[in-house]
Amino acid sequence: MKHFLVYTGARLGLLLVVGALAYAVGMRGFLLVVAAFLGSGLVSFFALRGPRGQFGSDVGGFFRRINDRIDEASRKEDAPVESPPPAPISDAADAASDGAPSRSTEARDGTGPHA
Repeated sequence: MKHFLVYTGARLGLLLVVGALAYAVGMRGFLLVVAAFLGSGLVSFFALRGPRGQFGSDVGGFFRRINDRIDEASRKEDAPVESPPPAPISDAADAASDGAPSRSTEARDGTGPHA
């Protein structure tokens, strides 16, 4: 945030200085505004290279952190889910299946008492 304030303040200061110089030369109205913006932009391109680079690094770091968080969330989302181990068969289920066919099987096969 500090670099943003420094760079923005310097740009505004240059705009005011170049605007004052253009006014002193005799420019007025729309021509004054255009000359102030173009002149301050040209001067800031060379004079504010350092603060602009620091501000750009801050912005790049901000978006890099956002992208890292998105990538981490994607990795977590795409990670394979471990399935729980199969439940052991209880003794009650073993006693019920003593090898004899169930009633539903007898009815389907036609081997039941009502066949």
